[in-house]
Amino acid sequence: MLLATLLLAAQAPAAALPEIGFDRAMADKQCAVDVKADDLDGRVECLDYQLRGRRLWVLLTATEATSTQTDRDECNSRWTEDGVTDWRMAGSCLAEAGDPLAAMKGKRDFDAKALRALCSEPRDTSLPPPPGTDGRDPVEECVFDNAVDYRIFHLLETAYGGVIGKSFAHCRADWTEEGVINWRMAELCAQLQVRAWERLADWR
Repeated sequence: MLLATLLLAAQAPAAALPEIGFDRAMADKQCAVDVKADDLDGRVECLDYQLRGRRLWVLLTATEATSTQTDRDECNSRWTEDGVTDWRMAGSCLAEAGDPLAAMKGKRDFDAKALRALCSEPRDTSLPPPPGTDGRDPVEECVFDNAVDYRIFHLLETAYGGVIGKSFAHCRADWTEEGVINWRMAELCAQLQVRAWERLADWR
């Protein structure tokens, strides 16, 4: 019954959904560099990441508030070699462009102070602490990453919420504790929901 419901949802008209323009041949070339040819599961995972990065690139380039032409040119140049773009890295590059943290000011569902507390919680001491970048210590890096993922979550929700809005609500609820949303995990959940919706559509 649940599968039938999901399949019906997958058949809903996808009005105004973005055209991703995913180039499978280019993605295959990129994945051939990163994954052994006989590792089929690895190749599928790589292609999924390339699709996710391309989707993110398209959504970000459609929103002038989140990226400039200079940002796009720099990220595209940095992650394209011999005409093959690594969309996973190019999309991440563009998502981090500008000042995501500054853009979070005034957002009611982004609590930087509470996220600092969350990011300061003890980690597995057997693992080295994550490195900070651009002068940020690991806690501030974690908060910065949450700001980036907040941006991505809302782009996905705006683009796909009309067909799988309840799935985004599920991601918010599942990664909210004591009123604080862990945007790193909510964003990952949202990415997986979009990909699952696409896969269910393939099974029709």
